[in-house]
Amino acid sequence: MPKVKLPKPTPDYRKMYQLAEHYSEASRILEQQAKGKEWGCSAPQLLVDSFAVELYLKCLFVLDTNIAPLEEHNWEKLFDSLLSHTQTSYVTPSTESYAPITFCRTST
Repeated sequence: MPKVKLPKPTPDYRKMYQLAEHYSEASRILEQQAKGKEWGCSAPQLLVDSFAVELYLKCLFVLDTNIAPLEEHNWEKLFDSLLSHTQTSYVTPSTESYAPITFCRTST
């Protein structure tokens, strides 16, 4: 009898957002170290920033679709998986500047 793969449960977007915020906060702390005379390396900050961006994109995906996010790390693929109105809400095509992300949704 073949195994049936059950769908992954939808994660709580609030917890995903909180985790992304923690990574962003860690990045701000690491920024000070990156500018310091003793350490002077931005690699840890870039790594932590990349985790935050990925989580923000996956959080938006969960808000859009109410399903588990893609098992993907490519930001372009994650962004392209968002609904078009979500994409345009956060990126202004003419300048490619990013709007602040706020989550106002109160129900799941």
